[in-house]
Amino acid sequence: MDTDYLIPLDRHNSAVNRRHWGFQRDVPVPNGIACPQCGGELYDSAPTEIYTSDPPQKKVDCPACGYSGMRLA
Repeated sequence: MDTDYLIPLDRHNSAVNRRHWGFQRDVPVPNGIACPQCGGELYDSAPTEIYTSDPPQKKVDCPACGYSGMRLA
């Protein structure tokens, strides 16, 4: 069995742990979507929160005009 492409468990866990703690910083982040009211960039208001609707959604806000709404996650 060729295992040259496999990574050690501790290296995998370290990489996943870094990503996990990065997500824990629940601060608004720009998402590259244009605001439907003013055309400014929308922000994901709480990036770690996903509404369990069908389909799942995230809350968005526009800092330029105050628009608030939801986007598909």
